[in-house]
Parts: sequence; structure tokens; C-alpha cells
Amino acid sequence: MLSFSIFICLFSSPSKAKTCQLDIAAPTVTLSTFEGEMKISNGHSSRQLGTKFGGHGKMSLRAGWVTRGLTKTQLESKIEVSIRYRQISRNRFCIGLSKVAARVGYRYFKVFVARKLKLGSCEYKTTMAHELNHVYIYRDQLQKYRPRFKQQLNKLSIGLKPIISSSSAVGHQYFLQKLNSGFKFVFKQMNKETDRRQGRMDTAKNYRREQALCPDR
Repeated sequence: MLSFSIFICLFSSPSKAKTCQLDIAAPTVTLSTFEGEMKISNGHSSRQLGTKFGGHGKMSLRAGWVTRGLTKTQLESKIEVSIRYRQISRNRFCIGLSKVAARVGYRYFKVFVARKLKLGSCEYKTTMAHELNHVYIYRDQLQKYRPRFKQQLNKLSIGLKPIISSSSAVGHQYFLQKLNSGFKFVFKQMNKETDRRQGRMDTAKNYRREQALCPDR
């Protein structure tokens, strides 16, 4: 998420607010998602996967299981805005939001497979299948929440009325700050539900089921 620390000089008295009117329609909002490329690494030991990288690797360690695979990723977003403004006095500008373009998704998926697992072996295949299911859940959640992200952006954009400021350069910073702040709400919802879905895969019952697929390991 983008974050901003800014100081904004705004004027909001009723008399001055009436002069801040822009002949623009509701802001147009576009949203795109990106699922990220997947990279596979087999240069780490099982212990390294369980301690160094954290995540569900630590979960399996606590359950008494040897970590054979791990998936790492990070949800990211970027919001860009366009504004329109007009000068209403020497040092006052009426600034409004005209366009919002957002991107949200995963830049990459790093799938780790313990180096002791031989390519093509049963254990390698079942480990890869498990990790690919984790990747699927991340991507599935992204598409599931895409309408919610768009709905939140629409709601936020419509609610952001023109402002009066001493500088036309303030507009971008102000609207980006407001949009990112409101966007975090959906981020938290998605991450919480995603963690629950991922956690249902990393259970002792599921590990035993997968282990039974390779009895001759």
C-alpha cells in the first residue's frame, strides 16, 4: 500500500466552500489485478524452510512435521489519480478528483521445495501439488475480492468532494491519502479470509493424508 505523510493547508468555511465548484462528472474508476509470476527454488533444507521463512513453514514445525515446501508472496497495490482544478483567488485553488486508476495483486509467488526431494519423485510431486494449491488460493481470493476493491474505490471516489487549498500541487497528495486509507479496509478483510483458507490446508489431518500418498518414500 502507498502511504503519505503530508501537511495540507485547506480552507473549509461555508462561504468559501460555496465557491469551490467544478464542472466535472463523478470520478471515473478503473481497477486491474495482477497475479504475479511463479518461481521455484530448491536450494534450502527442510529446517531452513521451517525456521528462516516463517509462514506455514513454522506452523508445520509446531505440529511436529518436517517442512518440505513453502510458498511466499505479498499483496500489493498502487493507486494513481488525476485531478482538475481552477484558481479562485490569488492563493486559493478549487481542486477536484476526476480519475482513479488502481492495480492490486501479487508481484510474484516464490515456491520453495526442500532440496532433498528428487525431481519427479512422489514426495516432490505431492509437495508441489500442496504448494500450488496455496498459490491457487491466493489467486482465487484476488479474483473473489476484485469486485469489492472496485466497489470500495467507487464509494470512496464519489465521497471525495472538491477541496480548497493554497496550492494546486496538494490535490494529488490529498486524494491519494484518502483513497489509500479507505482501501486498507478491504485489504484487511481479504488477508484475514485468505489466512483462514490457507490455514485449513496446513493441518495435521491434511499432512497425514498427503504423507499417505507416498508410502514408499
